[in-house]
Amino acid sequence: MRRASPRFVIYAQGRTGSHLLMSLLGSHSQVECAGELLNRQDWTGWRQYARRAVLRAPDLYLPLRSRAATRLCWGGKVPIATSARGLARLQAQGWCVLFLERTSIFDRAISWCVATLAGRFQSTGREQAPRLLVPEPLFLEQLAFRAYWDRESQRVMQDIPHLRLNYEADLAQPALWQQTASRVCATLGVTSEPLAGQTARSWDRRYDEIVENYDRLLRLYEATVTTAP
Repeated sequence: MRRASPRFVIYAQGRTGSHLLMSLLGSHSQVECAGELLNRQDWTGWRQYARRAVLRAPDLYLPLRSRAATRLCWGGKVPIATSARGLARLQAQGWCVLFLERTSIFDRAISWCVATLAGRFQSTGREQAPRLLVPEPLFLEQLAFRAYWDRESQRVMQDIPHLRLNYEADLAQPALWQQTASRVCATLGVTSEPLAGQTARSWDRRYDEIVENYDRLLRLYEATVTTAP
């Protein structure tokens, strides 16, 4: 039996379209999307130790936080490092787990590098793109980081019932948004209604026009894939 007050968490790596998904859900009249619930930047100083504890036991912290909900349905994004046991306990309490992934590890790595070097991770409108040279060690580090968490997140989700979403298949184009939102609404148990995302692509040009050494990074990525065991 579904909870009278639906609750959800979005389990996703960065640069997978999670802010777009949160924006879509937040435009629903019955859904309150609280954003990144355990964002490292919000837990500074001594609170970083509290954050570590919450990552291990989100099933204790998030239900308390959700008591302040102003709409029927409440939730937000949790970090990819959130405890698998904690997520399983949340799901057992009736929380819906939305697992968002992005197929292209190359695009995720490039996106993170550009956002980091430009100092801007999110946008509500396109801005004039800079020209950037992405250091190869930074890019390769991101590829390894993303590959590790791809494996880890698949392991975590293996035994937890969830709704699987894919950036390329479900969010990359505005024409996909309503169908995706309807699937999520059905999972959450709220009425489907027209939704509008407020998050736009960050830049006015593609990454191959922004990153000066884009072709070199692409060759590095292809070589990494070719030599992977």
